[in-house]
This record gives sequence, C-alpha cells and structure tokens, in this order.
Amino acid sequence: MSTLHAAATAPYGLRLPAMAPVPLVVSIPHTGTWLPPEVEMRLASPAMRAQPMTDWHLHLLYDFLPDLGATTLHATVSRFAVDLNRPPEPRPLYPGRFETGLVPLQTFQGEPVFGDPPTTAEVEAWRNAWHAPYALSEGQWPEQGEVFADRCVRVLSDFLPDIGDRIVARSFLNPRQLEAEFGLLGSNITHGEMMPGALFGARPGRNTNDYRSSVPGLYLSGAGTWPGGYVTGLPGFNAANVVINDFNKSR
Repeated sequence: MSTLHAAATAPYGLRLPAMAPVPLVVSIPHTGTWLPPEVEMRLASPAMRAQPMTDWHLHLLYDFLPDLGATTLHATVSRFAVDLNRPPEPRPLYPGRFETGLVPLQTFQGEPVFGDPPTTAEVEAWRNAWHAPYALSEGQWPEQGEVFADRCVRVLSDFLPDIGDRIVARSFLNPRQLEAEFGLLGSNITHGEMMPGALFGARPGRNTNDYRSSVPGLYLSGAGTWPGGYVTGLPGFNAANVVINDFNKSR
C-alpha cells in the first residue's frame, strides 16, 4: 500500500479556464496511462499492457477548451488500475448493457485484463489510492485539511466569484475526523463498502447480520446493515420487524 500511495500523487489533471469561465466542466476519464509496476506485472498479456481501452491523447485533442472558458478534468491513472468514470459501489452505470467495473476484469470484447486478478481487498486498496483517497500521498490531514478546504472555495469561486466574501464561518472535517466523529470506518459514508464481501450475510458481519447485536435487547440498523446506505429506510424497516418479532415471541 505504501508504494501505491507514494506513486499516486495526481490521479487526474485539472485545466482551469484561460478566459472568463463558463459553467461547463468536461471530464475525460479514460485518457490516463500511468500504471504502477505492481499492477502492470499482473496484466494478462502484452496486448493488455498496451492498454487497449484507453482514449489515447483525448485530453490533448481538447486542449482548446480552457480558451473557451471551460474547466477540464482528465485522468492520468490508467483505467486498468481504477476507472474514474465508475462508481465505487458495484451498481449499473448503463443498465441492460455489458459494462466494466471500478477495476475492469475483462475488456468489452471479453478478453481477460489480468492474469492474476485482484482480490476484493486489493480493489479496495486501489480505490482508496486513486478513486477516493483516505490517506494523503504527502503530508497529514491535520495540516492539509484547511489547505484542501481553501482549494474547494477557490474552485467554487470560478462560478460564484464572491462566495469567499460571503462565507462567514466554515467547518472542514477530514476523513479521519469523519471516522472519529460519526464512526465512519475509513470515512466511508455507507459505513462499510457496498462490495460483495460486505453485502447480504456479511453486513455488517457474519455474526451480526440479523440486526441483533450480542447484547440482548440491543439491535443494529442504519447504513452498516443490509441492504446498506443511500437513504432507502430499508435497514430501519428490517430492524423494526426483527424487534417486533422478538417482542411477540417473548410475550
């Protein structure tokens, strides 16, 4: 993990408008070609090492956009390490069609990408390194948090020029503070990855997957229980039914 984090200093490139900005952000997520050696060595063949799913030089083709006032984001990390155009959780981006995941295991032609496919834990490590970093490649969050917050305000000011003057107070919580304050392990908003290893009977754990804790009368609910987060109300509904059933059995 230390090697991955040390190398992944910039998973994307940012080009700001060169003239009066317009409210347009252009994302070019598949132009990245950088691969860490420990990922590249596991690719299935020389054909895969040629990165056939890359939109080669597309960010250069559109390098005129800042002169039109647009903001441009382009990937620098290969989609074989992490696809910046995929959600971190395994849900369809194009329902009804074949699609690749956060870390593609096969091409659109059905060819295997890896000779030694990454495990779920490795995919999570790659996601944390390049898709949604929990640890910084340089520095520590206590020193860099306000720097990051200032940068967010500057980006917003491109579209709302006086926003900096209108902010009278702000509070920035870095990933470790989110973890400590709200119990978000790894600062994960869904209280655990929505990945196969943490779904169904494994959510939140093999011995606590029925909404009952090890303490009699204490029940579990929320995003950390099945079926997970995203404000469906279903974890609470399921937990409430377990409580009712247990109460009726005890009468």
